Amino acid sequence: MGSGAYCKSTIDRRFDAGDQRGACDAFLMWNKAGGRVVAGLTNRRRAERELCLKGVK
Repeated sequence: MGSGAYCKSTIDRRFDAGDQRGACDAFLMWNKAGGRVVAGLTNRRRAERELCLKGVK
């Protein structure tokens, strides 16, 4: 995910709105390449979500 894509993403909008948990959950949306779900990306996004959720109440 490039910085331009991130700035327009659901993740960024949810963080900006103060919805930390929702932003962390939105990482799971970014698991496709060429319009197809990719298992490696799915695993990576789950790990990123878990890291994001650390410290979120």
